[in-house]
Amino acid sequence: MIPREEHLKQVNRFHDMLESVDNKIEELTTDSTPELLSKYFELTSKIWPLVDDSIEKIKDRLDEFERK
Repeated sequence: MIPREEHLKQVNRFHDMLESVDNKIEELTTDSTPELLSKYFELTSKIWPLVDDSIEKIKDRLDEFERK
């Protein structure tokens, strides 16, 4: 089993990456903008749904467990 700290670390890591890319997009208007937008898109449309779905499944399972 992965320790609690590792779970939190990875969710925080995702949010840190997203925030970093978002800040760079706001700060820069250079040739790197398309690359940053691509990274932002990948993080929000491809990676976050995996995290979100997993968290929702965990929540549902824990709710079910508590009702027993």
